Amino acid sequence: QFGVFTATRWDAPKWTFVRMLELFGEDPGLFATERGLHMIADLRQYTPLAGPALNRSSAIHHAFSKDGLDWTINTKSFAVGGAVELRGGGLLEVKRRERPHILMSLPTPIPNSISTTSDTDADSVSRAMSRPLALFSAAATGNTHEQGGDHTFTLVAPFATL
Repeated sequence: QFGVFTATRWDAPKWTFVRMLELFGEDPGLFATERGLHMIADLRQYTPLAGPALNRSSAIHHAFSKDGLDWTINTKSFAVGGAVELRGGGLLEVKRRERPHILMSLPTPIPNSISTTSDTDADSVSRAMSRPLALFSAAATGNTHEQGGDHTFTLVAPFATL
């Protein structure tokens, strides 16, 4: 289960616990866009509120939030699924996708439409935002260890605009 903490700065020595989220999973990657916060994570069988739509081990899921406290899971489609289009052509079906990692761009200034500070300190703090460029994830073909190994490898894909 994920929890939310706050601090005055990301490298502050003291963080304050806010609350636990109704999201269960592992390996979250978070980023902000002009439309809010986004999480790419393994959310499958862990999140009972989302129902059976998440119960596919071949998928990595997308959740989004306006405030970081209330999250909505996209249950209609997956961030990535088990069908992988190969660059040279062809399609590879994998049994499992997990451990998503997001490669981000260099930071650029946050548009004025997003406020991450109070009005009193907005001018004194420089804010920047990166955008996702690529998604790295582990993939497994489904072979068991008894059959000579797990055949797990890393996939890299360009990140689609959210």
